[in-house]
Amino acid sequence: MNVAKAARLHALWCDAVVRAHGVPTATDESAWRAHRRPPALYPDAVSLRPDVGEAVLDGVDTSPGCGVMDAFFDLDLEPVGFHVLFDATWYATTGGGVTEWRATQDLASWERAWGGPAGTFVPALSDEDGVTFLEGEGGGIVVHRTDEGATLSNAWGDVVRGWREGVAWAGAGVGVCAFGPLVPPGWREVGRLRIWARS
Repeated sequence: MNVAKAARLHALWCDAVVRAHGVPTATDESAWRAHRRPPALYPDAVSLRPDVGEAVLDGVDTSPGCGVMDAFFDLDLEPVGFHVLFDATWYATTGGGVTEWRATQDLASWERAWGGPAGTFVPALSDEDGVTFLEGEGGGIVVHRTDEGATLSNAWGDVVRGWREGVAWAGAGVGVCAFGPLVPPGWREVGRLRIWARS
């Protein structure tokens, strides 16, 4: 797992969430982009290779509220009105283990427990291949598994346990990525990322 693969896997997860809201998207070799404003907490664009520059914004609504995931930590969007929202680290590991949590189809209940913006996870997302909302004693996490690997996101409660449960759910030998502020046990750091926003 490297930064390019982690960025691609995360873009695939963003794509699933955004398309479930009926927002058209497009992907090319340089970036994934939403062509209308995505749901809260999801970016309008994700860079998929280094040195994309301001072209990451091509076809994106750059009005206030726009967000960009700088997956390679190399963009400078300040000259076009963006500010740094936060920096984080990409982490990777290999799937496997035994999970004690279970998949749920009750997205409304899961979302309330997560505590994020209501309506982020719409029923159409349950129809996406590889999307699993796990929950159990101590919290919950989303696992998005594709042919290329798996992404973990939106953990709540005991986040360290959530990442462990998500890794187990992803399956033996599957490359798994996530991003956050702290390295969880058993994961390795693969690079830095930055989230830009326009106020």
